[in-house]
Amino acid sequence: MAWPHPVSLSWVNGKIDGDKIAITYKILAEDLIYFHQPAHDENYDFELKSLRLLTKKHGELITKYFRIKSKDGHYLEPKLIGINDRSLAGEKVNVMDLMKLDIYYRFEYQLPSDHWEELTFYQNIGSHKVALPSITFLSLFENGETLLENMELAIERPITVKPGEEQRPFKPSELTSSYFTFSQGGIRHELTIPSATFNALLMQSQPTDAPLVDRVAGYFKSRNPIFNNDSKLTPQLANITSLTNNDQGNGFMYIDIIYPTLQYPENTIISWSDYNWQFKWFNSIITASDSLYKHTFSRYQPIIKIKSEIKIDLEKD
Repeated sequence: MAWPHPVSLSWVNGKIDGDKIAITYKILAEDLIYFHQPAHDENYDFELKSLRLLTKKHGELITKYFRIKSKDGHYLEPKLIGINDRSLAGEKVNVMDLMKLDIYYRFEYQLPSDHWEELTFYQNIGSHKVALPSITFLSLFENGETLLENMELAIERPITVKPGEEQRPFKPSELTSSYFTFSQGGIRHELTIPSATFNALLMQSQPTDAPLVDRVAGYFKSRNPIFNNDSKLTPQLANITSLTNNDQGNGFMYIDIIYPTLQYPENTIISWSDYNWQFKWFNSIITASDSLYKHTFSRYQPIIKIKSEIKIDLEKD
């Protein structure tokens, strides 16, 4: 059974008011599964009560790994104000529905004074226990002005902001994440991409009057093919979800595509040929057998060839 999403996604909205920063930190319920591994039944259903009990524990992780440093080098102390986990009402939830459930944390950080000079934001939650890629989109506001909006905060890329200093927005290529996973039943591609970017790609090849689900399915059937042992694989759209940042910014699309095979993929060619003047490249991580591959798709290197061994677990039926 494959988990629904191989990356932790979160959104942080900060509002500077005098000598305080009010932070709203949004996660998807799947993070509770990735970081805390609660029990599930044979259908991969989780007790929502057990997930609710984990929200406070996860809040402690957030305060440990999401940090704000002032110009003098001191980290600001967080204060948990509240947790909104109303999306976890009910009895059970299936693993495939976890992305539909949002959880909000409210924190308050005390500034050294109301005349701050520089703030640096850090996010390192992906290093906790599991080597899980994590993406955090940071927005920051003060006195009705936008200082940052949907800037990607990554382990290797903290963000420093100064009053009145304009931040360079990240390009669509930098905001796109792509993960291919090989399994006994086929190849799975999970793509998180800015909505405006993917809609522009759709407009180039798909009719605009069709439902979005049909347009996305048609797009992957006609574009960017994957071959296994010289045979073109037929993609199946497993999931498409709109990921928004509290109704601010353009948002992102999460697309889950399955390419079924009769056995473990062996000689595979993965291709991506669609680009435009804004979307010129994107990074992808491919997990096949026990190997991890990293590839930057672009017009200059639109394919990657992977030869993997068939995995057989003799200890299982």
